[in-house]
Amino acid sequence: MKNALHDQPPSFWLMALELRAFWEFGALLPTWPLLAKAPKGDGHTVMVFPGLSANDASTVPLRQYLQTLN
Repeated sequence: MKNALHDQPPSFWLMALELRAFWEFGALLPTWPLLAKAPKGDGHTVMVFPGLSANDASTVPLRQYLQTLN
């Protein structure tokens, strides 16, 4: 097993993949009216967990969408 002190940082291209979050958020905005036409929920509780090492801010769009379905 490699020593963690000698691991290399991710390449530039792997780090650049993180920028796709802005593109994905921008792609969400035009689909919002279509998503609003989804069937309403039946009142059950839904738990939303952020991704690994993410915070609550990363789940805001999903939580807002789920609120519209309630």
